[in-house]
Amino acid sequence: MPSTAWVLDNRYELIRPVTGGGQAALWEGRDRRTNQRVAAKMFYPEQDRYVERERELFSALRDHHPNVVSLLGTGTHNGGVYHVMSWIEGASLAQVLERNAKPYLVQALGWAQQIASALAWIHRHDIIHRDVKPGNLMITTTQPQRVVLIDFSISRFTHGTVTLGPPGTPNYAAPEIWTSRRGDHRIDLYSLGCVLYEMLTGDPPFRGSEETARHHHLRVIPPAPRKCVSSIPQRLDDLTMNLLAKHPADRPANADVVVTELTSIIEEIARRVDVPDAQQLTEDLGADAPGSLEDRLRRAELIAATGDVPGGARECESVIKECVRQLGPAHELTMKARATRFTIIARYSGQDR
Repeated sequence: MPSTAWVLDNRYELIRPVTGGGQAALWEGRDRRTNQRVAAKMFYPEQDRYVERERELFSALRDHHPNVVSLLGTGTHNGGVYHVMSWIEGASLAQVLERNAKPYLVQALGWAQQIASALAWIHRHDIIHRDVKPGNLMITTTQPQRVVLIDFSISRFTHGTVTLGPPGTPNYAAPEIWTSRRGDHRIDLYSLGCVLYEMLTGDPPFRGSEETARHHHLRVIPPAPRKCVSSIPQRLDDLTMNLLAKHPADRPANADVVVTELTSIIEEIARRVDVPDAQQLTEDLGADAPGSLEDRLRRAELIAATGDVPGGARECESVIKECVRQLGPAHELTMKARATRFTIIARYSGQDR
């Protein structure tokens, strides 16, 4: 057991360091009262202004939202301030994208819907996140799968338009931040558009150095997602490009509008594949693949039926590999998986693979 020097407020036991950033070190810990895992953010002494601002932000977010990280406690330890937050079991969206290239269509829709819901909630509390990016979005391994918005270290309160300072992460920063350093909640919507674009196509709209990013965000219109992946629904393509509008007035009015449109698109797909409930569809296809190979094969067929033919074929290929490894190349299920993949591609031969 760690000594009392490694216990915060006689309650939160520090177990291991996770990361060390420019403002604080993040530790995995355990709440001795509940035996639940927690995340402890240990601020460096010279970061007082970040400490106070983040504490004020979390104070404004007193209510719980399932898609926003929760503050459980705060205090001082060995001369430094700490914040204890809920532990999120899973991986960042950045890690998921790096590992899997891109999520399935309905998976991306469900995740974007949850991100927009988180933004709508913090915006109602007069907070702009300012750094919405895959690295600040955690995908849980719990079921049903959740997306959780984290890291409010450069967030700001806003009552209308405010001065924001330098951009958070260049590849996801709205044009108005680069020019006037001023903006409102719609800068988060632009960043959401960048994240959604990346989930749909496998790449963010722009990459490069800070100077390159500045030029692109200000001057260049990226190719529409449907130009990259033709199976993307037109409504989703339009929404993504609206979020990426150079002028804030041309973006959706608020995150609630985005939630409504994403929900409508999911419902439209659910009706097409004869799934009675849009939430059921996002839960069925939003989680990691089910355990049995038969279930995964049915899942591949459903993915393809939603219009995501490349995703359905990709899931089939994964099932085929597992069938060969576990059952052998001549097994009945292996042959069925090969036939399913062929059928998916043949049925939608005019679409992307």
